[in-house]
Amino acid sequence: MRGDEAYRAGAGASRLVVGNHPLYERAEAALKQWKKAEAALIFNSGYTANIGVLTALIGRDDLVFSDEWNHASLIDGIRLSKAACFRYRHNDIDQLESLLKQSPPATPSGRRPSLRERRAFAFPSPPR
Repeated sequence: MRGDEAYRAGAGASRLVVGNHPLYERAEAALKQWKKAEAALIFNSGYTANIGVLTALIGRDDLVFSDEWNHASLIDGIRLSKAACFRYRHNDIDQLESLLKQSPPATPSGRRPSLRERRAFAFPSPPR
């Protein structure tokens, strides 16, 4: 049997829409083994990866300091996490330092402030 017959390749939708498939699990298992990681999860886009990761790592009791030029996916992930977000002017380390000094050293849950910077992404900076 050919692959297109076995898996019905063609125009479909993302995992979110059509559900899980054994091929996703096989790909994640291979990625996990290749990266020697505890687990692997494949997202269908960088946007959904940022939403998923940020909402998993930060929450209502957290503080996030975010560069004002951060990508929309980071901003949306922070908003969906319900963390308190403090935005600072792009690359303005002095303003960031001021915000950090004004913030509590830890949240009620004992978590430390978190920085989310756009440098983690390959997006070009907007022209000045």
